[in-house]
Amino acid sequence: MVAEDGRYGRKSKVAKEYRDEFAERGHVVDAQLFESRFAPPVPHTPMSRNPEEYKTHRLTIEGVVVRIKEDWDEIAVTVEGHLDRGTVAILQQFGRDT
Repeated sequence: MVAEDGRYGRKSKVAKEYRDEFAERGHVVDAQLFESRFAPPVPHTPMSRNPEEYKTHRLTIEGVVVRIKEDWDEIAVTVEGHLDRGTVAILQQFGRDT
């Protein structure tokens, strides 16, 4: 919600409370930083998002759909096809780093 608030400029009481709470601890809420978690350092194309699957992000890499689903305690990456081993290794490291 906070990323959506920042990206589209909507006013949200919950988002404001979230930002204020973070600011009290010396943190800044950055919508672009949030979205960068779904932009691996390989050529890719984001796919349109299904509003009913708001925790799922899809993109294509080398013509293959890659699905990133976030949950409270994990992020699962599913590659729906075959990718080069080097690309898979980059995705794995990106996941660990992110």
